[in-house]
Amino acid sequence: MSRLLVIFDLDGTLVDSESLCNQAFLDLLPSLNETVEELVDQFRGRKFSEILSEIERKVSSPLPEDFEKSYRHRVADLFAKELQPVQGVPEMLGALTLPFCIASSGPPEKN
Repeated sequence: MSRLLVIFDLDGTLVDSESLCNQAFLDLLPSLNETVEELVDQFRGRKFSEILSEIERKVSSPLPEDFEKSYRHRVADLFAKELQPVQGVPEMLGALTLPFCIASSGPPEKN
């Protein structure tokens, strides 16, 4: 008997969250003069602390002390209103005959 388990990443694999996460940066930081697509390309797969350091460099100033809290709140709002599965994922999961789970390095409250 085979003991196979399929493990999926969440962000950008099962759900289209990358663009929403980067939209939150643009919503909160109007001086960040880049597109969502540019930010996704630059930040995909990077640690949040690295992203924040890079954003501080881009806007030439430190972020407010409560920025992460504001950011997480904005992302939660965007997810509640706009988060969608990646095209074909619901059908693929419905047809999958192997057991599966989701692994993510994101904070539990995000997932």
